[in-house]
Amino acid sequence: MKAMIVALVACAATYAPALETPLVLRSPGSNSGDQVIEVSPNLGTIALFQVTESGTRQAGSANFLFDLEFYDKYIVDERNGVPYSTLRIGSPNSKPTCEGMLALMPKDPTEAEKAKNVLSYQARARAAEDAYWLKDHDYDGVVRGAFNGTYAMLCIPSKHALLFYELSGEKLTLSAYRNFGVDLLVPQGWNTSPLPSEIAKRLPDDEKKKLEKELADKEKEGSKEVAETPKSDTWVAAASNNIFVVVDTLNNQVMSYQFTGKSLEVKSVRNLKYDLMIPGSFKPLDNEADVFTRFRKVHEKQIQELGIEVDLSGMKALVGANTKGDASKTGMQATVLDKLMILDFTESRKLLVFNLEGAGNGLELASARDYTLDVAMALMDKAFNEKSEAKKFIASAEKYFKSHKTAMLQLKFALKMDPTLVDSVEKNTRLKGELSKEADWPTMLDDAHKAAELILDQRKKMKEKAAEARNPKK
Repeated sequence: MKAMIVALVACAATYAPALETPLVLRSPGSNSGDQVIEVSPNLGTIALFQVTESGTRQAGSANFLFDLEFYDKYIVDERNGVPYSTLRIGSPNSKPTCEGMLALMPKDPTEAEKAKNVLSYQARARAAEDAYWLKDHDYDGVVRGAFNGTYAMLCIPSKHALLFYELSGEKLTLSAYRNFGVDLLVPQGWNTSPLPSEIAKRLPDDEKKKLEKELADKEKEGSKEVAETPKSDTWVAAASNNIFVVVDTLNNQVMSYQFTGKSLEVKSVRNLKYDLMIPGSFKPLDNEADVFTRFRKVHEKQIQELGIEVDLSGMKALVGANTKGDASKTGMQATVLDKLMILDFTESRKLLVFNLEGAGNGLELASARDYTLDVAMALMDKAFNEKSEAKKFIASAEKYFKSHKTAMLQLKFALKMDPTLVDSVEKNTRLKGELSKEADWPTMLDDAHKAAELILDQRKKMKEKAAEARNPKK
């Protein structure tokens, strides 16, 4: 039975910069032996090398830029005055073909679409593809690649192109190609599980209501026009069983393909934005509230020493207050382990784990974790350690107070770790009496007071943010 595409119209996705993938490709397993593929984005070459301790030998090569340009420019059909290139149509050994994927999209307008007098999603998707392919999209030098020892996949985001090369003996032969722009237009998912509505059923009541409301709000946007198949940036990887994954980080879309040499099968397509909407965690092995309760019980004395009120909301607020730099720049981190794919969305602190051969032999969300609390506990541990170690450095300064240089070095580092200890340093008569004549004594204290004020202000904002989280505005 063919998997049917579930219709829920895509809306704007959160931008996550793509991870750079290396262009010296080797199988993640051991089946590639001593074979390595090198991809040159500027020259367009894809070269196979045999690499041993004794030396290096080129065993074969191809030019993906020649293949790309040929299939991009070679027109094989014209429909309604729109030329169709070989690349747009895709290789005939694709299952489903690009046309087949479009045909699976909803062809009848929904009631909301009828009310707003707009075309069905399928009609708009076809129009989006026409708009994209009527324009020239120059190759920008960005290539992503993966190799499993038998097949190499190259992804060229600027062209929406996937090129599959087969390693036969010492030859690299282009065996399949696909316009993955069509797959980007799949609105919610194809041959993937669970659906957002199914996820909602498994969540606690409060989180279930929150997710259901967000999904309902997205459905109201179901009549938005798709102006053009969107631009793309990707992360790719090879998994087990000849499966390759493409994660489009500009559109939060993940696609998995299985290439056997004879056919290129689209295994699954999933829109990640709904997974990223999950409040809290999905199928966690531990309970967040229980984890926090244990942590607070174990560290009760240390928490009191920090002088802050700690509850679950306050702990999570701690993370935002301690973020360094621009979190959006880090975007997404990812890896593939056999048939599991782990995606780490660092800005939202969401860890998504997928089984590439899950239910229905498709892409299955195995778990989702909001690891904000995990990060918060690590930050608290750091604060505990800093206060504890800073006190040791102050004690060391007292021990060496006759050696002014050594004592000052110890004090400076102590106040750098925990500036809030500055009052205790000022009140320490032994240290003050011996070191206050040092030229940098006033500056050290002044800097520590300023840093302490920032910390106290930060804690005040944390408290306010935690209060907002506990009592969100309706």
